[in-house]
Amino acid sequence: MNRQEDKRRILLLLTEQSPLQRLWQVVEEHLAGAHNEVVALFISDERWHRAASLPFTREFSRLSGTHRNFTAQRATELDQDIIGQIQASLRELTTKAELEPTFEVLAEREISRIGNYVRVKRDLLVAPAALKNREVFGELTRLSCQTLFVESEE
Repeated sequence: MNRQEDKRRILLLLTEQSPLQRLWQVVEEHLAGAHNEVVALFISDERWHRAASLPFTREFSRLSGTHRNFTAQRATELDQDIIGQIQASLRELTTKAELEPTFEVLAEREISRIGNYVRVKRDLLVAPAALKNREVFGELTRLSCQTLFVESEE
């Protein structure tokens, strides 16, 4: 068995609404030995960008009630804020486990690339159960690795 096949890859699929703590618990349960590699894939929700392309879309402040145009630039800012928050939370969780996972961002339209991350059948995909209700679910069912869908504790 060569080095790459010897290493099991655990793919952690994340969205802006993922129960990160719960997903990480499941990943930790499957981290047996030093022959694991963790790859966190954040699926960027393109609905923000589609909404920003509409001329009538507005953003309302929760505090003041004022509103402004919701632009592509603002959608990108929100995306970057969410990604930064998730990366920080993941870094906190993985530091405790003394792991340094790879972190990548995929747009929903790039979901077919997930298959490129699966190397061997022993690989594992851990994903939020909420993805069963989104278009990406079809692509996830075609992967050749084991897939675990994790329910939110709410």
